[in-house]
Amino acid sequence: MSPFLKCLATGFAVAAPVGPIGLLCIQRTLRGGFWLGVRTGLGAACADALYGALAAAGLGALQALLVEVRRPLQLLGSALLLWLGVRALRAAFLPPAAAAAGDERFPLLSTFALTLTNPLTIFFFLSVLTSFGVPGGAGAAMMVGGVFLGSAAWWLLLAGGVSVVRHALGARVQRGIGAASGVLLVGFAVAGLVAGARGGR
Repeated sequence: MSPFLKCLATGFAVAAPVGPIGLLCIQRTLRGGFWLGVRTGLGAACADALYGALAAAGLGALQALLVEVRRPLQLLGSALLLWLGVRALRAAFLPPAAAAAGDERFPLLSTFALTLTNPLTIFFFLSVLTSFGVPGGAGAAMMVGGVFLGSAAWWLLLAGGVSVVRHALGARVQRGIGAASGVLLVGFAVAGLVAGARGGR
């Protein structure tokens, strides 16, 4: 398999587990439709590509810095996730038009920032790309492009799948899914805040 295809698969595999970003994508697709869900996911894909580029550049100094600031990043990311979770929970009880309008403010930027606060992503890319053997110049750019396209492909599939079943779900079911997503996001955030606080002792 070529390095590009390996990175394509890597980007897809990084994005595919349904965690906080996946929940946000599902919740926003239900509330605002396919393109809102896609923009939400593409924020994470852009962050994955950025970390992939840094890993391909072999920035060991950045890796050391991320080790040092990992705990503050975790606390910052958990706080951002808590805010997004509360918004998602609140949106579940708003009229659809009002909820979608609120979500449309910064869908890409919010998930981009949230993904950047997870330094484990760059450590993963450093280990994976090193095992692949990172070429220079255009070859490295092609591998980073593979990471982005693989990640983006997952978000397109997820948003597309949710949008297909969206119209078959009643308003009450959609509100229930939205509320459950909000509760889970808040739970992820609280767990992250507690872990970050304990790690600081």
